[in-house]
Amino acid sequence: MANCELRGEVKFHPDLVPELQRRLAGEALAEFARNKLILQSEDTPTDWRPLASTFLKAWASRLDPFTLLELGDLLAKVGYKSEAREVLQVVLLFPTYAHTLWGKNDDELLGNIVNEANETLQNLN
Repeated sequence: MANCELRGEVKFHPDLVPELQRRLAGEALAEFARNKLILQSEDTPTDWRPLASTFLKAWASRLDPFTLLELGDLLAKVGYKSEAREVLQVVLLFPTYAHTLWGKNDDELLGNIVNEANETLQNLN
């Protein structure tokens, strides 16, 4: 993929390849689950369990809060409110490791993520 994008042979340090593969796999899993969910026009998807599993696998690969926000929304939509709360509580922990994950602080983005999680939690009550 990198070769195609850069129109030549790209070489990565061997230590970085597993990390890149893990992140790309997580991104692909999240996109797959998101698209599958969008394609279902029903309010409550009938095959939500495989989607939830895919979102969890995507999160485990990337540790990003956005995937968990989507998973929390899905769980709330299908009536698993206590599980949705647990997922959203994990999102609220994201600011404690955001700098490690991103290598920088983005207070505005972190605030938006936390606010979205809090809003969804309030709507669950």
